[in-house]
Amino acid sequence: MTAQTRVLVVEDEEITREWTCDLLDAAGYRTHASADARSASAALDALLPHVVLLDLCLPDAEDFSLTRNAATKHCGVIIVSRKRDREHRIDGLRAGADDYLTKPCDPEELLLKVGRLAQHIREARSTRSGRGQRRIPWTFDPDHRIWRHTDGRTQVLSEREARLFRVLCAEPGRVFSRAQLQQAMFDKPDAVTERTVDALVGRLRRKLEGNPNRPRLLLSVYGSGYRLDPDC
Repeated sequence: MTAQTRVLVVEDEEITREWTCDLLDAAGYRTHASADARSASAALDALLPHVVLLDLCLPDAEDFSLTRNAATKHCGVIIVSRKRDREHRIDGLRAGADDYLTKPCDPEELLLKVGRLAQHIREARSTRSGRGQRRIPWTFDPDHRIWRHTDGRTQVLSEREARLFRVLCAEPGRVFSRAQLQQAMFDKPDAVTERTVDALVGRLRRKLEGNPNRPRLLLSVYGSGYRLDPDC
């Protein structure tokens, strides 16, 4: 499951940021790094990470504003700080953080806490997205990229098509902008354009929809992006 778990590392110290990302990458997580609050806020919207490792001493952050922002998006938050006083730790937890680590972090403790929190967030998101859903008439095997419908149709998706479909399936009903899908799908999102996302959606519709010109599964949301209809 670590390969499907997104971790946002927010740290302005370059050495610490690279060490943390290398540690998580080696454990199989999908990491994204931000050095300031502005880029971290953009990454929160684009990636919707499962866990945020958050240093509070950022050049453009105020108190626990980023902590509260991440918590409202149902992301797990672990504050990582050099401050060891009890009051600061309590204030962070009150602002919405799930845990608090002091620098320098023990690698094993960091991985354990990220793993447990990520599992909790995945289960919570799955529960929310599953509420009120009807039984769907298709299944998707992400490891082999195979989509099957109960009417007998079977499709093998390309790697890029499968990446896009995995992102949409992870949170049925959520509207993803093209920019968000770029960030989530591609290792180097700046190397592709939003038209690439449109083209992939079109290819998926031709494979999965009964009538790709009148889609019922992969829906366009005017001016916003795309979403997967959980009730289709």
